[in-house]
Amino acid sequence: MALEDDLLHNKAEFSNGLDLRNRYIHDTNSLDEQQQQNDYIVLLKMFIILVIKINEEFCLQDKISKNGADFYEI
Repeated sequence: MALEDDLLHNKAEFSNGLDLRNRYIHDTNSLDEQQQQNDYIVLLKMFIILVIKINEEFCLQDKISKNGADFYEI
């Protein structure tokens, strides 16, 4: 997930990244409402993906605990 973080949040790895983190933390964000709405949509997508990933981990843990199986056997 580190590459995705660099692509979306800063320009450490990718020179063409969205740079969302640095733009808003250092107050260099655009006052353009359309750009802010686009950034908001990107952040919502990131949070949705994060929630899905966390849910997958809970489902996997539930499956492991119910079956008594080893993680590597699933």
